[in-house]
Amino acid sequence: MNSHFLLHLIFADDIVIFSHSLKQLQRRIEELVTASSTIGLKVNIKKTKTMMNFPGTAALSISGQPIEEVNEFIYLVQLVSFPCDHYKEIKRCVQAGWNAYRKYKHFLTAPTIAMKLKRWLFNMVIVPTMLYGAETWALMKQAETRLATTQYRMEWWMIGVRILDHRSNEWLRGVTKVVNIVKAA
Repeated sequence: MNSHFLLHLIFADDIVIFSHSLKQLQRRIEELVTASSTIGLKVNIKKTKTMMNFPGTAALSISGQPIEEVNEFIYLVQLVSFPCDHYKEIKRCVQAGWNAYRKYKHFLTAPTIAMKLKRWLFNMVIVPTMLYGAETWALMKQAETRLATTQYRMEWWMIGVRILDHRSNEWLRGVTKVVNIVKAA
């Protein structure tokens, strides 16, 4: 950013520290532990992880306890991985979408509820849940297909039509009129 490197990201108790070397990273970790302890906070070694974009041979530690090295971690509900794997993140978001859908399943699948209300709930809860962090995705065809298929399955359930009824996805979208999740991504 303007020839400057990020040193860290901090949001509440979620902290990411960046470094160009293991030695520098170990020093920054020690500085964090020291600064935290001066105000009565303690770094939780069980929740502390390291991820490197180069093969690491030396282990990092806090007060002599080794820090676990991982290939991915969750930061602010977003999967961070090396190498970057957007499809894995999309799978997580699809699962989160299904979890949200199941939470409201009785409402979304009730034949007595107006489609207008179902559409509102779907667009306001399910779509944002599935697209959280989408602005960082490099959307490939496989991921688009996964998102679209998931949405169509949810819509079929919403209107109570079975796939065996041989209705097209265009017909389905005409009935539900929900946001197209692939276009929204």
